[in-house]
Amino acid sequence: MHYSLFLLPFIAISHAAPLVPRQDSQNLAPQLIEQIRSLGAATKQLTTAVNNYDGSLFGVLPQGIAVISAEKKVDSLTLEATETAQESSKFVASDSTEVVQTLATQIGPTQDSLNALKKKVCIAVCDGEPALNNMMQYPQFKRTLTAPIVLKDLKTLKEHTGGLVAAVKEKVTAQDAGLLDFGKGILDKAFDEAIAVYS
Repeated sequence: MHYSLFLLPFIAISHAAPLVPRQDSQNLAPQLIEQIRSLGAATKQLTTAVNNYDGSLFGVLPQGIAVISAEKKVDSLTLEATETAQESSKFVASDSTEVVQTLATQIGPTQDSLNALKKKVCIAVCDGEPALNNMMQYPQFKRTLTAPIVLKDLKTLKEHTGGLVAAVKEKVTAQDAGLLDFGKGILDKAFDEAIAVYS
């Protein structure tokens, strides 16, 4: 009986305390926007790593590792952004527009990375254009087993990029969702072309 009297004030306090909103009901648009920007920076680093790959005897291993590491970083940041989008509440119109516009700025850098990767595989002609100075690089890429790893990473990146777009699409306005579909179509085409070259 003494214990029940002692606990009564705490029971009353617990009923009077305001409920703390659940974490999954937060608007995480600002965090997502920063993550997308970080993803864009990582994508540019990937392009630089690919362009720096020259197939030289002493550069093959470190340059190949740099490319693969950069791909892994892009993939990791893509998954982080996807998780943030999934955990966020629905975006208000202004946040929805800003998220979609920020994602749209990543289309160009992603295409640049994929085009750079394609050029490292071209032996003579790709898409009707001369491969220029890259004609001898594919055998070296292939000999170091870099090409199969890049192919696998490309397929994974395409899948995870699609997952990010799908997660964001669930949180944006209907009007912005249509823009996401358009952007995804552009990226899917760029990924498919790069995957075809490495296949």
